[in-house]
Amino acid sequence: MAFDASGVGEVLGVLAHLDEGDGGVDKATVHALSLRAAVLSEQLETSHLVNVLASLLVLSELLPAEASIVKALSCRVGDKLGEVSDAQLVVVLRALAALCGHAKVSVDEEVLDGLADRVHKTVSELDPEDTAHV
Repeated sequence: MAFDASGVGEVLGVLAHLDEGDGGVDKATVHALSLRAAVLSEQLETSHLVNVLASLLVLSELLPAEASIVKALSCRVGDKLGEVSDAQLVVVLRALAALCGHAKVSVDEEVLDGLADRVHKTVSELDPEDTAHV
């Protein structure tokens, strides 16, 4: 499989979209692309990393990601937290929570601390007037 870091994210995204239909996606292909994403995790740009996590979340009903894949991707999240937008942060949190649950693996403590700090920072920057109705 000759996909580069951006390509593996794009293909996983397409497979996730296809799987939402009839579930006709090949498990071996998903597994191979998931492994490729983990191997290339250091090269994944922020948007591709978020795309891979979101795609693996959708595909997890077909084939839950292995612990080593989730671990590699979660470590990359820790490296990229400063570049993740607020909208991407929501996707990352949802995906990591579900993927870690399926793989029965926990996120490294420093990544969890970084996520907690990022969530706290984001919440503290909210305008009280925008959240008064909540």
